[in-house]
Amino acid sequence: MIKMRRYLSILILMLLAIILLDGFTTWAQVQPIAVLELEDKATYNIAENGDAYVEEVISMSATAFASFKQQYPMLSMLTRLFKSKRTDVEITNLNIQVDEANNRIIAKYVIKGAAVYKKDYWEMKIASEKQKVTLSAQTGNTLVFTYAGAVTTDTRMIITSTINLPKEAKNIKFISDTNTLRYEYTPPTASGLSMAGNPIFLVLGLVLAIFAIANMVLPMRKTAPTAPPPPPPPANL
Repeated sequence: MIKMRRYLSILILMLLAIILLDGFTTWAQVQPIAVLELEDKATYNIAENGDAYVEEVISMSATAFASFKQQYPMLSMLTRLFKSKRTDVEITNLNIQVDEANNRIIAKYVIKGAAVYKKDYWEMKIASEKQKVTLSAQTGNTLVFTYAGAVTTDTRMIITSTINLPKEAKNIKFISDTNTLRYEYTPPTASGLSMAGNPIFLVLGLVLAIFAIANMVLPMRKTAPTAPPPPPPPANL
């Protein structure tokens, strides 16, 4: 995948950073912010050409969801924010929905070249080597990865990523030292295959993308405009 965690870990979640650092600023002056928890569940259906068809569901607490709605009262605002930022991976067919009844964000999209063709095998990066990812289950060509960690000092995230490889994929191997997933599969045609150098990190998908965006947005919000220099003193006559 291309740092799927870094963008979706591309397009899609550093939104919480905005919520916590911006939406709760006034409230935090009165009392400490409780630790918020997010749950990210995503399913990646890997096509024959290496593209990933993704459905991602991000669930949050009622407090976090209320702040999210305050930051983005219109869904189009959130969609435009994602699309306005350049990322290291191509995402198409982005469709984001808000499930207010269940405090969830639901996103569907396609990651181009999630798996990279290496001629002898296919490869995708599940996460960076520094992150601890667990292969919690494998049934045939379906693998389930889990990861838990702190997003910020005030947020915790639990991620479950289900990857469905092509039915004909074989010799599937997860290399835990590098968080790399490899498999063998002979595509019917080489046309349209991704042979890019950077893999996508799949595990954090939507959640990391929003956080990546927040990292770019927050400095602009927090930095006060520079005052113009004072005028020069009048010349002595």
